[in-house]
Amino acid sequence: MNPVLPIFEKILLPGAIEEHHITTPIGNAVVEYHLNSGLPLLVLPQHHQNDFPDTHEIYPFGCRAKVLRCLTIDDNSCTILLEGINRIRTEDIVFDEQVGFLAEPIDIQNETCSDEEYGFWFDKLKKQFAALIQKNGEIHPQILPLLEINTDDERFIHMCSNHLLLNREKKLLFLASTHPIERLKILLTHIEQEMDFQDLNFNAIEEVQKDIEKQNRAYFVRKQIQRLHKEIDTPDLLTENRDLKKLQKTFIDNPPPQTVMDEIHAEIIRLSKMSVDSSEYNIGKNWLTSLSKLPWKSPAPKEIDIDVAQQCLDKDHHGLTKVKERIIEQLAVQKCKKQTLGTILCLVGPPGVGKTSLSKSIAKALERPYARISLAGIKDEAEIRGHRRTYIGSMPGRFIRALQKSKTKAPLIVLDEIDKIGRDVRGDPSSALLEILDPEQNDEFVDHYIDVPFDLSQVFFICTANTLDTVDPALRDRLEILQLHSYTREEKHEITRKHLLEKVATEHGIASIPIQDTLIPFLIDGYTREAGLRKLSQRLASLARKTAVSLLRKEEFSIDSEEQVRALLGPELPPPPPIHDIPIGQTLGLAWTPVGGEVLRIQTILLHEKNGKVRQTGNLGQVMKESIEIAYAYINANHKFKNTHSDIHVHIPQGSISKDGPSAGLAIALAIYSVQKNQRSLGGIAMTGELDLSGHVNAIGGLKEKILAAYRANITTVVIPTENQHELVDIPPSILTEMTIHLIEHIEEALTLCFEK
Repeated sequence: MNPVLPIFEKILLPGAIEEHHITTPIGNAVVEYHLNSGLPLLVLPQHHQNDFPDTHEIYPFGCRAKVLRCLTIDDNSCTILLEGINRIRTEDIVFDEQVGFLAEPIDIQNETCSDEEYGFWFDKLKKQFAALIQKNGEIHPQILPLLEINTDDERFIHMCSNHLLLNREKKLLFLASTHPIERLKILLTHIEQEMDFQDLNFNAIEEVQKDIEKQNRAYFVRKQIQRLHKEIDTPDLLTENRDLKKLQKTFIDNPPPQTVMDEIHAEIIRLSKMSVDSSEYNIGKNWLTSLSKLPWKSPAPKEIDIDVAQQCLDKDHHGLTKVKERIIEQLAVQKCKKQTLGTILCLVGPPGVGKTSLSKSIAKALERPYARISLAGIKDEAEIRGHRRTYIGSMPGRFIRALQKSKTKAPLIVLDEIDKIGRDVRGDPSSALLEILDPEQNDEFVDHYIDVPFDLSQVFFICTANTLDTVDPALRDRLEILQLHSYTREEKHEITRKHLLEKVATEHGIASIPIQDTLIPFLIDGYTREAGLRKLSQRLASLARKTAVSLLRKEEFSIDSEEQVRALLGPELPPPPPIHDIPIGQTLGLAWTPVGGEVLRIQTILLHEKNGKVRQTGNLGQVMKESIEIAYAYINANHKFKNTHSDIHVHIPQGSISKDGPSAGLAIALAIYSVQKNQRSLGGIAMTGELDLSGHVNAIGGLKEKILAAYRANITTVVIPTENQHELVDIPPSILTEMTIHLIEHIEEALTLCFEK
């Protein structure tokens, strides 16, 4: 039996001379056995790449080969030069651990066919192969004479197969085929495909050569024209560049300042000397296009009519009296001064109270284009100032893009979510905003991309934020704060009745939402727990969708009862915890958050240890932790109980939410007092106030939000610092008449009020 060498990478055909690198132990054993025994070597293809193939993974057809050269590299590898002799097939390949694979070869004999049919296909192969040699530069032309003098048809077919780049599947078919005409057709099919590819490739090369010749001719003509212009001293070098001529005309119609125009003219002349296909030309052209889109010349803002502005604000927004008054004052002064003021308004309030929509109403009242720039999550200064022109994909900053879109120098631009700006190694966007919002500097704002000054002094800027705590102090100093507070239940009812129902119905393509007016309070109380109107709007949208479905099905649909609301929207939100049955060691505090006021339940328990320590849990910030220490110190220093030295654990629920600030100090102190005295406080009382070591209760912030949170939780008694008394004028009278507000200066007043003697 003859040695069998299985190979995956290449398939050896008769007449081919190929080099193979043998790295497997089986391959090395087969080669060594062949050299020692002198038996012919059988080279068979493998089905898959495998260093240790099974006998069934070896293709039964292959080629008898002769080893022309063997070069041993090391003990595990060698390089052999093989020459294919003739096609063979094998039966019953066996494996021997000493010498590798062995098999008995059987020469493949061609089937008989008519000489006339064979001659037709053979002649066709010779003609087609000769034509391919003339087209394909990769096949050496000297091959053709060798093929013509060859008288052995089989050898000619093998020479053709070796010079054609047959794929693996075609080579396997060629090896296994026993019909001569079938083998000729395999080669002819490949030659026809190769000829088609060569035709396509030739056409593509011809087109490229024509383009190159055209560009070279255009370049030569351009240089000649430039030379002639230089001879006759004419400055116009634009020649036939239509894009540059169009841009030049745009700047004539929309003229920038002369200093900018000089730079533009110099850039146009520079680009006219370049090839339009160069990357530098496209960079320069894009820069000119960005400059051409800026509103260098735009009409002055329309005259302000404060009565029309007032009507517009009143029509779109219910309440917000003080905010509207301040906006009208701003517009009145701006009209008297006949220019945009340097004051930047900043609307601060919880989500859904109308900050963005109020900005749209101001733009509508002023008849200025409205543009919104969301600053939430911006960490790269280049988003504000633009990217340098040298970088790939560079573009102007957001402010320049907003001006290009608005097509005027005096739009109203809303800087939304200014409190959520970030910073990282790429710069500080807040610092970039300082120049834009400063009236002393923004008349010559330079974006990194356009790299020329542009006047932003006519832009009406309005900022929005949920909180000012995260706004950069230098930036906050340039803003005039207008606080938008939470809506009361009555205000939500009026806004829903007058504005929201109609707006939601229009957005959903229906005439109205058929809900009874008496069910709106139930919808507000049962399905929303927010300071603004966003969730309420979503609930109404759900009803609007169900109304639309009923209209299309031509069904009668109306919402007349609370049961129907429950059937459409599901059960109400769970009610808040009871407030009148407060356990020992617990009190109700009031907190301000960026999304509105919240009621905090302060919890304390006594521990068995008597080390005089306080444990704190609830995801508390540093300031709140200090408030706990102050409350514990004051109660222990001024009140003696039998549990005075016991350790206390203070917890504020909802640990997933971070809590901080000094305003819970009073409530924490009363909770510690309650657990040490072992007496519950009176129910239904919430409190807020900063406590110091002397027991004084100091002023706090966000009073209106906190009182509205207590009102939503059905708390009717609230204890607040006396220093916040002046802020009670901001509370709607309808709420104050339903609540009892206690003003205190010292904690002892709160202890007397909240604990029975």
